[in-house]
Amino acid sequence: MLPYKGKLKNISIIPGNKTILPGTYKVYPGQRPYPLYYTGEVEFTEPDPEIYCSRTAYPGKFYTYYSVQSKKGYQILILNLQPIEYIPQSGILSYFDEFTIKLSLEQSDKPPLFKGSPEDIEVDNTEVINTYPEGALLGDQVNHYVIITNEELKNTPGSDNFQALRDAKIVKGLSATIVTTEWIYANYDGTRPDGGTDNQTKIRNFIIDYYETHAAPGVGVYVLLGGDGDGADVGGESGDNIIPARGFWTDLQFYYGACYMTQNVLHQTFRQICTIPVSTEVSIITLTVRMVSPMTVQVVAKLICWQRYM
Repeated sequence: MLPYKGKLKNISIIPGNKTILPGTYKVYPGQRPYPLYYTGEVEFTEPDPEIYCSRTAYPGKFYTYYSVQSKKGYQILILNLQPIEYIPQSGILSYFDEFTIKLSLEQSDKPPLFKGSPEDIEVDNTEVINTYPEGALLGDQVNHYVIITNEELKNTPGSDNFQALRDAKIVKGLSATIVTTEWIYANYDGTRPDGGTDNQTKIRNFIIDYYETHAAPGVGVYVLLGGDGDGADVGGESGDNIIPARGFWTDLQFYYGACYMTQNVLHQTFRQICTIPVSTEVSIITLTVRMVSPMTVQVVAKLICWQRYM
């Protein structure tokens, strides 16, 4: 964790003792990652001759710098330390037993929308938490539950529907509401970093706006995405997305829940298949139902039933 109002300027890594393993080794390259939905041929990644014929230790650096993320205003540095070195041509493998990490910082403005409390965060250098102020108690101090779905599913008839689920959450003491995708698409901007526009960005911007308006220290924001997003025709259903998928190689928790990561950083992060930890402000739940049907009613009825025991 970075100190309050501390802006990262430089990172230096001081290695500890180096141990060379006995013998020689043939270490194969990391394989190309594939998303879970991939159905094509999986190709073996061959060794790169430029690297494997080299006498230079690989990877040649002690860390990979990913990003400084925000968790309710706490600034968190994400580093991937690389204690192993490999000399491909000779097959010599070694490792460092420890690293000392030194950060150079400069003064920055207040982190955006600081709404944290010590219970929200888990880091190694816990002493830095004390540099952050105690968050002001704003709002109604109750957890928020938002159901995002379309008009058709919102108005599903009967006793077991999204309106009943909302009411069950209110009985449990939450502030609960239903917001339709139609309303979000009409009221939020969907401009992406590349200049295009889509509904996924509109939904994300709504969630960010809701979090910034309602979140407070110790208050959780939970969003249920109620609707299918596969864009396929299964069993005669419509192929239109209700909750459109983002298309990353991961679930929607990170795209919709990481409010303070820019979309450019999100794209870079998810291309790593989530080997990079991602901090999220909002908890995302997905309920991939489609159209008003007995199956949809049964799924929502189970959620309402489980609510009694939570």
